[in-house]
Amino acid sequence: MRNRWILSIMFIGLFLIAGCGKSTPGSGYGNNNNNSPVCTVSNATATTSVSASDSNGNYVFTPSCIKISSGQTVTWTNTGIMIHTATSDSGSPVTFDSGNLSPGQTFSFTFAAPGTIGYHCTYHVSLGMKGTIIVQ
Repeated sequence: MRNRWILSIMFIGLFLIAGCGKSTPGSGYGNNNNNSPVCTVSNATATTSVSASDSNGNYVFTPSCIKISSGQTVTWTNTGIMIHTATSDSGSPVTFDSGNLSPGQTFSFTFAAPGTIGYHCTYHVSLGMKGTIIVQ
């Protein structure tokens, strides 16, 4: 009887865990059915800011997608409590890697040429911590 009770508790626990799937809010892609980035258009200033955070179990870049002009600089700030990176995806037309950004640290990169650049946090890419920069 005791084994049945333990197995029942384990089954209920597995059922509850399976129902707690993780969305990927930082993917940089919206729900517009054509898989195109839904981007925030940057203002005309020389520097655009992106926040890297891990609050409430959501690992995101905010905004996750931005449009900037050639020559603009993007600055990432780790506003979370864990180490993050801002690392260009392999195959991107531009490569950059912030290295480890401890909480409060920043990394800046100037985008000189037009293109679409995907990037991610090396540690949390599997949790959806991704972003897109469209340089016009």
